[in-house]
Amino acid sequence: MAQNAAAAEIVPLYSYYTDPPYSPALAGNLSHKLAGWLSRKSGGRYQFVASEIPRARLDRDVLSRPGWLGVVAWVGPDFMLDPTMQKYWWSEPLLRDAVWVASRRDKPVDFVDISSFDGLVFGAIRGRQLPDMDAAFAAGRVRREDGVGGEANLRKLQLGRIDVTFVQAAALPFFREQIPGLDSWLYVAAKPRLTVERRLMSDRSQVELNAFLRRCVLEFRVDPEWRPVIESLAYPEALRPYRSPSNGRP
Repeated sequence: MAQNAAAAEIVPLYSYYTDPPYSPALAGNLSHKLAGWLSRKSGGRYQFVASEIPRARLDRDVLSRPGWLGVVAWVGPDFMLDPTMQKYWWSEPLLRDAVWVASRRDKPVDFVDISSFDGLVFGAIRGRQLPDMDAAFAAGRVRREDGVGGEANLRKLQLGRIDVTFVQAAALPFFREQIPGLDSWLYVAAKPRLTVERRLMSDRSQVELNAFLRRCVLEFRVDPEWRPVIESLAYPEALRPYRSPSNGRP
């Protein structure tokens, strides 16, 4: 076993998320769990190492290099500006998640489309690309205010420093523990900004690695270790505390 470990090829498992449950920097995160699971599945062929990396640095220092080695976890084609899934290799979905529109109950924002944010201050995450909102930012219809992460933006929202922000459904239960009284003031629009099928992404040139990942993802969705995680993060369940009658939701 020691020989296998020594011979294992190191494969970075990148995540640019700074919030739970995906940030490798936080206790109990899913990125470290996934890295360990993939390493065990490889039988010593690979050692996956979870690594948090800012989105701008991921684009500049990793994805810009031909034949880059690594895996970007928990992403979707639209997030990576690859809507046709032709630029990178993509796995089948691991999890289904959603991105919700969050505001305050005393100034609620009911989301229809990007024009719903006209005249508002939008809390974005530094380095994240929002191509569907760029025109609104450039025209001055919406003012972008960058923060370091989703939790920081929710705290700014609570203080009235921003009017609206996006929040991942899977992160809401964790934020509820970190921000006392969140239920009393948070307003979540009925329509999500989008639903997300979170996948693994790598360079198309990594043929052997991609074949291994393809097999693993098929096992992932029925693996006893992961099924409780998948079920607990199903986005309607994650949102349940914010859809109570006291929040004005059915």
